[in-house]
Amino acid sequence: MVARQPRRLRAAILAIALVALLAPPGQSEADTALESQLVLCNQCHGPDGNSTTKDVPSLAGQPETFLVTQLIYFREGLRSSEKMSPYAAKLDDRTIEALAANFSALPLESTAGTRTLHWSSAASSWQRPDAAASAISRILPGAPRFHV
Repeated sequence: MVARQPRRLRAAILAIALVALLAPPGQSEADTALESQLVLCNQCHGPDGNSTTKDVPSLAGQPETFLVTQLIYFREGLRSSEKMSPYAAKLDDRTIEALAANFSALPLESTAGTRTLHWSSAASSWQRPDAAASAISRILPGAPRFHV
């Protein structure tokens, strides 16, 4: 017997299929893939990266470096989340970079009732784990370091 898919997952699959079908003919495969990934991100992090769920952070307006770093931590297993880790595990460096650029460029709306993410550029405040340091340095040379 096939288990029933959660309503949110079915909606995400449908949205991805629509993005792929309705993509303009000149649109690159990478652009279509990014749009599909954004549909998945917005399922939890809210439209345009502004979360309306208390325990899900807004991504809009966050520093690009912070978003890249956190996605790499999730992907490399250095930061764990039951919901985020499986999605991040599938992301390559180019997709992480594109997602971070997209969300950092969006305006952050009211954060009342939502958890916000805080970052620090103080390089001496902690040491990045070696497993993620090379990926972070490859994407963002000279990147500030963040608290996890």
